[in-house]
Amino acid sequence: MDQRREKYYNYVIDDLVKKTEMDYEREKIIFPFNIHLLFGFQSTIFINPNRINTFDFKNYIVKTYGVHDEEVEDIWELYKERMLMLINNG
Repeated sequence: MDQRREKYYNYVIDDLVKKTEMDYEREKIIFPFNIHLLFGFQSTIFINPNRINTFDFKNYIVKTYGVHDEEVEDIWELYKERMLMLINNG
């Protein structure tokens, strides 16, 4: 990955994480791309996201950050890694 793309991906991931609400006491997450649902820390959304959540994520990052379709999966994987790290170290 070139430096410019890596820098942009980091910006997108940092912003997504900042907009993700995590309640460590109740072990719940509200994602910025799916604010009408509350997910538990042990949710399988990170392992096997359903089509609805994937669709919401894709629409959100395309509209919000101007991400291209071919970048969605890479950004999802980076976001997922960061969120799992925060959950496990929280």
